[in-house]
Amino acid sequence: APSITGNGQLVIGNLIFGTAIDGTGTTKSSGNIGIGDSSPEAKLKVNGDLMVSETFVYDAVYSVTSATTLAVDWNNGNKQTVTLAHTVTDVNFTDPIGPGNFSLKIVQDGTGSRLINSAAWSGESTYWPSGTAPTLSTAANAIDVITCFFDGTNYFCQMGSDFQNI
Repeated sequence: APSITGNGQLVIGNLIFGTAIDGTGTTKSSGNIGIGDSSPEAKLKVNGDLMVSETFVYDAVYSVTSATTLAVDWNNGNKQTVTLAHTVTDVNFTDPIGPGNFSLKIVQDGTGSRLINSAAWSGESTYWPSGTAPTLSTAANAIDVITCFFDGTNYFCQMGSDFQNI
């Protein structure tokens, strides 16, 4: 835990803690801030209730690289997109640091007919309605969106398919 005498550390009222406070001038610090947590694993970690009086928006969408093994690291953000240029035979989710809701936008490339084989999900703790993984839309440039609730152990997912502008 940070101490009031440690170098590059911050302690305010034994409630707010900072680690690796190493920035100077206009250089950003590489460390983390914890509120109610003396060993924060993220840029900001709140141990306790958090109230936001206005709308909170996580504004980044992370792009995943298409490959036969689709690697989705949820620590990069809860909204991710991939344009399929391959048929996917394996899906690997890197679990986030805690429970949450996650969205994966899947876009067919200009060729289309790319698939995520249903067996690709078998290594994950991924559950689908009625126990059946969805079938992707296959038209060129088709868009499907998979949304998942992660409870800290398992993903409970569903898919909206063939999104089109009307």
